[in-house]
Amino acid sequence: MSSRTFALFLQQCKARGYRVVLFYVSLSSAELAMQRVALRVRQGGHDIPTADVHRRFARSLHNLFELYLPLADSWTVLNNASGALEIIASGTPRRASVKDSKKWLQLQTLAQP
Repeated sequence: MSSRTFALFLQQCKARGYRVVLFYVSLSSAELAMQRVALRVRQGGHDIPTADVHRRFARSLHNLFELYLPLADSWTVLNNASGALEIIASGTPRRASVKDSKKWLQLQTLAQP
């Protein structure tokens, strides 16, 4: 989601009559994302430079709110910081249901450039 590439694709899908259902799995911070990358590296996976993690984390959240939620016919934003998925909010372009207002506000704040 750090790329804007899928926005055009989703618009084309909607123009052809497809419904867009979005599930966004979030973490609470770029630092936690870096910890997850470090764990993956220790397990033999690939590394991502720290600067890239920070840039992608912020850009992904910005794109979520500015591009992808408005395009989705329905969406759910989940938190995976603890390892167990929990719903933060869900909705449609016209209506949102926020389950965890503190985490929702935190994501909105982190999404600001």
